[in-house]
Amino acid sequence: MKILANQKIKALFCKILLYIIGFSVFFIVFMQLGITLAALYIGIGACVMGFLIIVACYGYFKEQNEVMAAKTHVSNVMMRENYTGCFMK
Repeated sequence: MKILANQKIKALFCKILLYIIGFSVFFIVFMQLGITLAALYIGIGACVMGFLIIVACYGYFKEQNEVMAAKTHVSNVMMRENYTGCFMK
């Protein structure tokens, strides 16, 4: 199965990967510089990273839900028309 064939899911995975790599580099720089309270900054950064990933996933799945709802509505209307049409003949 080609999960990355869809451009939108591919973009979502790229965003998540970018967040993880970006914040990992940020954490490594903080550890190398020996900044005081680095653990606090790393913890806050991890929370921000998690929040950004959740926001990215929410945006993707909200859009997919709207697409599926529209397709389901069209399908239900078509089935209703076909079902009532066969008894009217």
